[in-house]
Amino acid sequence: MPTELPPPRGSVPPAHRVTFDESPLSNLAAGTRRCLRMAGLGRMCSWLVVAVCAIIAIDLSSVLSPVVRTAAGILILLVAAFLFIRHLWQTPRKITTEGVTREVEAAHPDFGQLLSTARDPSLSSPSVSPVLRNELYRRAGETLATLDLKRNLPRRPVRQWLVASVLALLGFLFLMTSNREAPVALKRLVAPFAGVTYTQVADTTPDRTFDRTRLPRIEATVTGRPAETVMVTIA
Repeated sequence: MPTELPPPRGSVPPAHRVTFDESPLSNLAAGTRRCLRMAGLGRMCSWLVVAVCAIIAIDLSSVLSPVVRTAAGILILLVAAFLFIRHLWQTPRKITTEGVTREVEAAHPDFGQLLSTARDPSLSSPSVSPVLRNELYRRAGETLATLDLKRNLPRRPVRQWLVASVLALLGFLFLMTSNREAPVALKRLVAPFAGVTYTQVADTTPDRTFDRTRLPRIEATVTGRPAETVMVTIA
């Protein structure tokens, strides 16, 4: 009759083998990448709006040539592409589970390198004692469960850049509504060679002498975009 041999001393049956769940660290890395992308989006939006407002203000004060407006538009697009690649693609890609693990350990020096050691692939080697490995996994899991990893998310830059982008957009809306020529300047920036010009009014009244016997006559020449109807009241 066959008899089942007892397991070697120091071994643990497979049913009782402990594993280290590193999903909280992986979720922290994913959340950090999302925060960096949101901050990068706010940074890019803020820069674009401020740059467009600056070009509009310069064009309003001193009319820019189509070549200068084209160069300014190309420069804005190039910088926007640079910000997109760096802050929405390259920087988030550098965030790894290993990196956030080291940051968590640096924030809690009393844990030492317990989490990094538990993530070490060499622990799966047959030469490592199962008892030691399972005890290490258990301690790392319990330690990880006591941490509020959401506090490690870089939320401050997200808030700062989102507020900056909202303020920049409000400034842009104020500029568009407070200056009647600002929308024209925006069209001139978007389509520099479309021939969009500002409205210019020149007084062409032939006789400016006041005569009580006849109604006053005022003439003006309007060039540029179509002018709005204006009523002149003389008291």
